[in-house]
Amino acid sequence: MANIKLLLVGAGGGGGIGAGGGGGGGGVIKEASHAVSNQEYSIVIGIGGARRTLAAVGTGYTGGNSTFDGLTAHGGGGGGSTTYAPNAGNAGGCGGGATTPTATGADGVAGQGHKGGDSVTGSGSGGGGGANEDGGNNNGDGGDGMDDILLDGSTDYYGGGGASSAAGAVGGLGGGGASSTDAAAYTGGGGGAWNGSGDHSGKGSDGICLMRYTTTDFGTVTITGTGNTLTVDGTETVARFIVSGTITFTSGSARKTIKGLAVASVKTYKGLATASVKTKKGLA
Repeated sequence: MANIKLLLVGAGGGGGIGAGGGGGGGGVIKEASHAVSNQEYSIVIGIGGARRTLAAVGTGYTGGNSTFDGLTAHGGGGGGSTTYAPNAGNAGGCGGGATTPTATGADGVAGQGHKGGDSVTGSGSGGGGGANEDGGNNNGDGGDGMDDILLDGSTDYYGGGGASSAAGAVGGLGGGGASSTDAAAYTGGGGGAWNGSGDHSGKGSDGICLMRYTTTDFGTVTITGTGNTLTVDGTETVARFIVSGTITFTSGSARKTIKGLAVASVKTYKGLATASVKTKKGLA
Protein backbone atom coordinates (compact mmCIF):
# COMPACT_ATOMS: atom_id res chain seq x y z
CA MET A 1 0.00 0.00 0.00
CA ALA A 2 1.16 3.52 -0.82
CA ASN A 3 -0.26 7.04 -0.88
CA ILE A 4 -1.15 9.33 -3.74
CA LYS A 5 -2.21 12.97 -3.98
CA LEU A 6 -5.69 13.30 -5.41
CA LEU A 7 -7.93 15.89 -7.06
CA LEU A 8 -11.43 14.75 -8.06
CA VAL A 9 -13.83 17.19 -9.75
CA GLY A 10 -17.49 16.74 -10.64
CA ALA A 11 -18.94 18.09 -13.87
CA GLY A 12 -20.27 21.64 -14.05
CA GLY A 13 -23.95 22.51 -14.33
CA GLY A 14 -25.46 24.20 -17.37
CA GLY A 15 -26.56 27.84 -17.33
CA GLY A 16 -30.19 28.89 -17.04
CA ILE A 17 -32.28 30.42 -19.81
CA GLY A 18 -34.45 33.54 -19.86
CA ALA A 19 -32.39 35.95 -17.69
CA GLY A 20 -31.24 32.84 -15.83
CA GLY A 21 -28.61 32.09 -13.26
CA GLY A 22 -25.15 30.69 -13.93
CA GLY A 23 -24.46 26.97 -13.66
CA GLY A 24 -22.67 25.81 -10.52
CA GLY A 25 -19.16 24.42 -10.77
CA GLY A 26 -18.52 20.76 -10.06
CA GLY A 27 -17.67 19.85 -6.48
CA VAL A 28 -13.95 19.46 -5.73
CA ILE A 29 -12.31 16.88 -3.47
CA LYS A 30 -8.62 17.46 -2.77
CA GLU A 31 -6.59 15.05 -0.65
CA ALA A 32 -2.91 15.37 0.23
CA SER A 33 -2.64 11.66 1.04
CA HIS A 34 -4.99 8.97 -0.22
CA ALA A 35 -4.01 5.33 0.39
CA VAL A 36 -4.22 2.91 -2.54
CA SER A 37 -3.54 -0.83 -2.77
CA ASN A 38 -2.15 -3.05 -5.48
CA GLN A 39 -5.35 -3.46 -7.48
CA GLU A 40 -7.49 -1.97 -10.23
CA TYR A 41 -9.62 1.09 -9.50
CA SER A 42 -12.45 2.51 -11.58
CA ILE A 43 -12.72 6.24 -12.21
CA VAL A 44 -15.99 7.77 -13.40
CA ILE A 45 -15.82 11.25 -14.91
CA GLY A 46 -19.06 13.23 -14.78
CA ILE A 47 -20.55 14.73 -17.95
CA GLY A 48 -21.24 18.46 -18.01
CA GLY A 49 -24.80 19.80 -17.85
CA ALA A 50 -26.17 20.44 -21.34
CA ARG A 51 -27.17 23.81 -22.75
CA ARG A 52 -30.72 25.04 -22.28
CA THR A 53 -32.37 26.36 -25.46
CA LEU A 54 -35.23 28.77 -26.07
CA ALA A 55 -37.16 25.83 -27.50
CA ALA A 56 -36.91 23.96 -24.18
CA VAL A 57 -37.01 26.55 -21.41
CA GLY A 58 -36.26 25.26 -17.93
CA THR A 59 -33.75 25.22 -15.11
CA GLY A 60 -30.22 24.50 -16.28
CA TYR A 61 -29.14 20.88 -16.40
CA THR A 62 -27.15 19.56 -13.43
CA GLY A 63 -23.69 18.07 -14.11
CA GLY A 64 -22.78 14.44 -13.48
CA ASN A 65 -20.86 13.10 -10.49
CA SER A 66 -17.22 11.98 -10.66
CA THR A 67 -16.18 9.03 -8.50
CA PHE A 68 -13.03 7.24 -7.35
CA ASP A 69 -12.44 4.69 -4.57
CA GLY A 70 -15.63 5.45 -2.65
CA LEU A 71 -15.37 9.21 -3.09
CA THR A 72 -17.99 11.24 -5.00
CA ALA A 73 -17.39 14.75 -6.30
CA HIS A 74 -20.91 15.97 -7.02
CA GLY A 75 -21.90 17.63 -10.27
CA GLY A 76 -22.72 21.34 -10.22
CA GLY A 77 -26.33 22.49 -10.08
CA GLY A 78 -28.04 23.98 -13.12
CA GLY A 79 -28.76 27.70 -13.09
CA GLY A 80 -32.25 29.00 -12.39
CA SER A 81 -34.50 30.07 -15.27
CA THR A 82 -37.13 32.81 -15.23
CA THR A 83 -40.76 31.60 -14.88
CA TYR A 84 -39.58 28.06 -14.29
CA ALA A 85 -39.27 26.70 -10.74
CA PRO A 86 -36.97 26.40 -8.93
CA ASN A 87 -35.95 30.00 -9.58
CA ALA A 88 -33.12 29.40 -7.14
CA GLY A 89 -31.48 26.96 -9.54
CA ASN A 90 -30.50 23.41 -8.66
CA ALA A 91 -28.36 22.34 -5.73
CA GLY A 92 -25.19 20.41 -6.53
CA GLY A 93 -21.46 20.23 -5.87
CA CYS A 94 -21.66 24.00 -6.26
CA GLY A 95 -25.12 25.55 -6.41
CA GLY A 96 -26.76 27.12 -9.45
CA GLY A 97 -27.39 30.86 -9.49
CA ALA A 98 -30.86 32.24 -8.76
CA THR A 99 -33.04 34.30 -11.10
CA THR A 100 -36.09 36.55 -10.90
CA PRO A 101 -38.35 36.89 -9.05
CA THR A 102 -36.26 37.43 -5.91
CA ALA A 103 -34.68 34.13 -4.88
CA THR A 104 -31.71 32.71 -3.01
CA GLY A 105 -29.07 30.75 -4.92
CA ALA A 106 -29.02 26.97 -4.55
CA ASP A 107 -26.73 25.29 -2.05
CA GLY A 108 -23.46 23.51 -2.73
CA VAL A 109 -22.28 20.29 -1.07
CA ALA A 110 -20.46 20.96 2.21
CA GLY A 111 -16.71 20.56 1.81
CA GLN A 112 -16.93 20.55 -2.00
CA GLY A 113 -18.48 23.80 -3.14
CA HIS A 114 -20.41 26.98 -2.42
CA LYS A 115 -23.89 28.30 -3.07
CA GLY A 116 -25.07 30.12 -6.16
CA GLY A 117 -25.57 33.88 -6.20
CA ASP A 118 -28.88 35.45 -5.20
CA SER A 119 -31.36 37.50 -7.17
CA VAL A 120 -31.40 40.27 -4.57
CA THR A 121 -33.64 42.91 -6.10
CA GLY A 122 -35.70 40.71 -8.36
CA SER A 123 -34.20 42.34 -11.42
CA GLY A 124 -31.00 40.40 -11.87
CA SER A 125 -29.71 36.85 -11.67
CA GLY A 126 -26.90 35.26 -9.67
CA GLY A 127 -23.69 33.68 -10.83
CA GLY A 128 -23.10 29.97 -10.27
CA GLY A 129 -21.33 28.92 -7.09
CA GLY A 130 -17.66 27.95 -7.27
CA ALA A 131 -15.63 25.40 -5.35
CA ASN A 132 -13.90 28.22 -3.43
CA GLU A 133 -16.58 30.92 -3.09
CA ASP A 134 -20.26 31.80 -3.58
CA GLY A 135 -21.54 33.05 -6.91
CA GLY A 136 -22.00 36.80 -7.25
CA ASN A 137 -25.41 38.30 -6.44
CA ASN A 138 -27.70 40.28 -8.74
CA ASN A 139 -26.14 40.10 -12.21
CA GLY A 140 -23.02 38.68 -10.61
CA ASP A 141 -20.00 36.77 -11.85
CA GLY A 142 -19.44 33.07 -11.23
CA GLY A 143 -17.69 32.06 -8.01
CA ASP A 144 -14.02 31.08 -8.22
CA GLY A 145 -13.00 27.45 -8.14
CA MET A 146 -10.27 25.59 -6.25
CA ASP A 147 -6.56 25.56 -7.16
CA ASP A 148 -4.57 22.37 -7.66
CA ILE A 149 -1.37 23.62 -6.02
CA LEU A 150 -1.39 20.47 -3.90
CA LEU A 151 -0.62 18.40 -6.97
CA ASP A 152 1.94 20.38 -8.90
CA GLY A 153 2.35 23.89 -7.53
CA SER A 154 0.59 25.34 -10.57
CA THR A 155 -2.09 28.01 -10.63
CA ASP A 156 -4.71 25.93 -12.43
CA TYR A 157 -8.22 26.10 -11.01
CA TYR A 158 -11.21 23.76 -11.17
CA GLY A 159 -14.92 23.99 -10.39
CA GLY A 160 -15.55 27.66 -11.27
CA GLY A 161 -19.13 28.92 -11.42
CA GLY A 162 -20.82 30.14 -14.59
CA ALA A 163 -21.71 33.81 -15.07
CA SER A 164 -25.17 35.30 -14.60
CA SER A 165 -27.20 36.53 -17.58
CA ALA A 166 -25.85 40.09 -17.34
CA ALA A 167 -23.94 41.27 -20.40
CA GLY A 168 -20.27 41.34 -19.53
CA ALA A 169 -20.59 38.96 -16.57
CA VAL A 170 -17.67 36.52 -16.37
CA GLY A 171 -17.24 33.00 -15.08
CA GLY A 172 -15.20 32.15 -12.01
CA LEU A 173 -11.61 30.94 -12.06
CA GLY A 174 -11.73 27.24 -12.79
CA GLY A 175 -13.38 27.20 -16.19
CA GLY A 176 -16.65 29.00 -15.46
CA GLY A 177 -18.28 30.22 -18.67
CA ALA A 178 -19.11 33.88 -19.33
CA SER A 179 -22.76 34.70 -20.04
CA SER A 180 -24.11 32.60 -22.94
CA THR A 181 -20.75 30.76 -23.08
CA ASP A 182 -19.73 27.15 -22.47
CA ALA A 183 -17.37 26.36 -19.60
CA ALA A 184 -13.73 25.57 -20.39
CA ALA A 185 -13.13 21.90 -21.17
CA TYR A 186 -12.02 19.44 -18.46
CA THR A 187 -12.32 21.89 -15.58
CA GLY A 188 -15.69 21.07 -14.02
CA GLY A 189 -16.69 24.70 -14.64
CA GLY A 190 -20.33 25.81 -14.82
CA GLY A 191 -21.92 27.15 -18.00
CA GLY A 192 -22.90 30.80 -18.34
CA ALA A 193 -26.56 31.85 -18.29
CA TRP A 194 -28.23 33.00 -21.50
CA ASN A 195 -27.83 36.76 -21.99
CA GLY A 196 -30.14 37.27 -24.95
CA SER A 197 -27.46 36.45 -27.54
CA GLY A 198 -28.10 33.33 -29.61
CA ASP A 199 -30.64 30.73 -28.57
CA HIS A 200 -28.99 28.83 -25.72
CA SER A 201 -27.16 29.04 -22.42
CA GLY A 202 -23.63 27.77 -21.81
CA LYS A 203 -22.81 24.09 -21.28
CA GLY A 204 -21.11 22.86 -18.12
CA SER A 205 -17.68 21.25 -18.43
CA ASP A 206 -17.01 17.57 -17.88
CA GLY A 207 -15.21 16.69 -14.66
CA ILE A 208 -11.63 15.55 -14.23
CA CYS A 209 -9.46 13.43 -11.92
CA LEU A 210 -5.77 14.04 -11.22
CA MET A 211 -3.42 11.82 -9.22
CA ARG A 212 0.23 12.40 -8.34
CA TYR A 213 2.50 9.76 -6.83
CA THR A 214 6.16 8.90 -6.34
CA THR A 215 7.03 6.79 -9.36
CA THR A 216 9.17 4.28 -7.44
CA ASP A 217 6.35 3.52 -4.99
CA PHE A 218 4.87 1.16 -7.56
CA GLY A 219 6.11 -1.45 -9.98
CA THR A 220 3.81 -0.93 -12.95
CA VAL A 221 0.90 1.50 -13.27
CA THR A 222 -1.50 1.09 -16.18
CA ILE A 223 -4.54 3.13 -17.18
CA THR A 224 -7.43 2.83 -19.62
CA GLY A 225 -9.65 5.40 -21.31
CA THR A 226 -9.04 7.32 -24.54
CA GLY A 227 -7.32 10.62 -23.79
CA ASN A 228 -6.25 9.70 -20.26
CA THR A 229 -2.52 10.10 -19.67
CA LEU A 230 0.43 9.23 -17.43
CA THR A 231 3.16 11.90 -17.37
CA VAL A 232 6.51 11.58 -15.60
CA ASP A 233 7.54 14.75 -13.75
CA GLY A 234 10.93 14.33 -12.11
CA THR A 235 10.63 11.61 -9.46
CA GLU A 236 6.83 11.64 -9.65
CA THR A 237 4.12 10.65 -12.12
CA VAL A 238 0.82 12.43 -12.79
CA ALA A 239 -2.23 10.46 -13.92
CA ARG A 240 -4.85 12.62 -15.69
CA PHE A 241 -8.35 11.30 -16.37
CA ILE A 242 -10.66 13.28 -18.66
CA VAL A 243 -12.93 10.32 -19.43
CA SER A 244 -14.03 7.35 -17.37
CA GLY A 245 -11.49 4.56 -17.14
CA THR A 246 -9.36 2.46 -14.78
CA ILE A 247 -5.99 2.65 -13.08
CA THR A 248 -4.11 -0.42 -11.85
CA PHE A 249 -1.30 -0.25 -9.31
CA THR A 250 1.20 -3.09 -8.76
CA SER A 251 3.84 -3.42 -6.06
CA GLY A 252 7.58 -3.04 -6.37
CA SER A 253 9.87 -0.29 -7.61
CA ALA A 254 9.13 1.37 -10.93
CA ARG A 255 10.48 -0.45 -13.96
CA LYS A 256 11.41 0.79 -17.39
CA THR A 257 12.45 -1.18 -20.46
CA ILE A 258 15.66 0.10 -22.06
CA LYS A 259 16.80 -1.69 -25.19
CA GLY A 260 14.92 -4.79 -24.10
CA LEU A 261 16.34 -4.85 -20.57
CA ALA A 262 13.81 -4.25 -17.76
CA VAL A 263 15.52 -2.45 -14.91
CA ALA A 264 14.44 -0.80 -11.65
CA SER A 265 15.23 2.70 -12.89
CA VAL A 266 17.43 4.60 -15.27
CA LYS A 267 19.94 5.11 -12.46
CA THR A 268 20.08 1.35 -11.83
CA TYR A 269 20.62 0.78 -15.54
CA LYS A 270 23.46 3.24 -15.58
CA GLY A 271 24.89 1.57 -12.53
CA LEU A 272 24.83 -1.80 -14.31
CA ALA A 273 26.42 -0.30 -17.39
CA THR A 274 29.21 1.26 -15.31
CA ALA A 275 29.85 -2.02 -13.51
CA SER A 276 30.04 -3.78 -16.86
CA VAL A 277 32.64 -1.33 -18.18
CA LYS A 278 34.76 -1.72 -15.04
CA THR A 279 34.58 -5.51 -15.34
CA LYS A 280 35.70 -5.33 -18.94
CA LYS A 281 38.59 -3.09 -17.96
CA GLY A 282 39.50 -5.48 -15.19
CA LEU A 283 39.54 -8.41 -17.62
CA ALA A 284 41.54 -6.43 -20.14
